[in-house]
Amino acid sequence: MVTWLYIDQYFTRFYFNVSFHQINLIPFKTLGNVYAITELPGVYWKQFIGNLLLLTPLGYFVLRLRIVEGAWKAFLFVFLFTMGIECLQFIKSIFISGGRSTDIDDVLLNTLGGLLGIAAYYIIQKISSIKKEKQQSVQIRGS
Repeated sequence: MVTWLYIDQYFTRFYFNVSFHQINLIPFKTLGNVYAITELPGVYWKQFIGNLLLLTPLGYFVLRLRIVEGAWKAFLFVFLFTMGIECLQFIKSIFISGGRSTDIDDVLLNTLGGLLGIAAYYIIQKISSIKKEKQQSVQIRGS
């Protein structure tokens, strides 16, 4: 749903359309506006938590599946991935329809979510190594 595309739009509606209200380069402006204008706080939290958790699995699995090695490379991978999503949304809003926006808030929250996934990977690895050490020490004492 992040970059939802309708196939028939490629063939029937191809036009160039830029609307600057669809581009936000001011950090937390969109989140602040959503919070200020919505009467339902659930809408704000859905957007905030949704963007935060969107790339959390990517941050974890990019290390778990050894797509990259090390936290910095994983961070760079997640950051470039989220920039790619925003660029695709920008291109879609220009050439296909004006339904998507490009927002620095999304970049920040998606990247922060990726960092949560990276942290989760290292926490799980540490817990696993502690368990493995305890099992080895129990086996050594038992033999």
